Amino acid sequence: MTLDVDSDILIQALQKRGVESKKVSWDDPSVDWAEPDLCISKSTSNYIFGKDKPFREWMKRVEDTTPLWNTRRVMEWNLDKHYLKDLEEKGVPIPPTIVVERWSTKSLEEVLRDVEWQDLIIKPVISAGSFGLQRLKRGEDAEKHLRAVTNEGFTIEFQGVTYTSGPQAAIIQPFLQEIFGGEVSLIYFGRELCNSVLKIAKAGDIRSHPGYGAKVISHTPSPEELRVGDLVIDSVEEPHFARIDLVRTSMGPRVIEVELIEPFLFFDMFPETAEPFANHIIDFLKG
Repeated sequence: MTLDVDSDILIQALQKRGVESKKVSWDDPSVDWAEPDLCISKSTSNYIFGKDKPFREWMKRVEDTTPLWNTRRVMEWNLDKHYLKDLEEKGVPIPPTIVVERWSTKSLEEVLRDVEWQDLIIKPVISAGSFGLQRLKRGEDAEKHLRAVTNEGFTIEFQGVTYTSGPQAAIIQPFLQEIFGGEVSLIYFGRELCNSVLKIAKAGDIRSHPGYGAKVISHTPSPEELRVGDLVIDSVEEPHFARIDLVRTSMGPRVIEVELIEPFLFFDMFPETAEPFANHIIDFLKG
């Protein structure tokens, strides 16, 4: 389901350094996870469709025998967008965010009674690639989507395939108009910033992923963007790779997502940036 164009480039970078690597599916029962010296999660997003429990079990099974990147502890925390509220408590700036738990019986108006938001983003807490995300005006359609996410489940069409998600918690945020100016991604290997890009959604869309036609260009992060990125990295225990997505607002950068499980790293557009990741892997393997 995930469009993985990074792995082949990373495999080539490792091969140049004398390291053999290959791609396998996390849910392939024939794989011997004790065989490799290191297992890196890269394209595992089918867990979002009712497989999050098996995915958690897989992480434990792998980490019992083999080093896992990112670690099970980090990935389990990152699996669910409740992590945004954790980051907020640690001083990381995020957009105003309300979490509505699964099976909640509250109406949208009850949930929003203390805020005046009219233009909303509603998305499930376990998702990838903007699946289940909708921009909606406060009202009946938003109420229906909130109820679908939290109580009924929902389906999504992607590249001719229908995917189904069961009920789960949802996040509600005010829509940030600044997203039309682009979304900044800061990419870290270890705790070192190795690349930064600006993703601009195509006209008529808000999803800033190349899979949806977004434009991606190189970006020089501002000092404030770097400060916020470092705040996030300092809040994560042992991050071996990370992508931090920011929206630049009048109040400063706001973190909208931190990807520690299977980030799209843009190696196809900036192949030289696979080199520092390969070096980080080599340093780890040398111990």
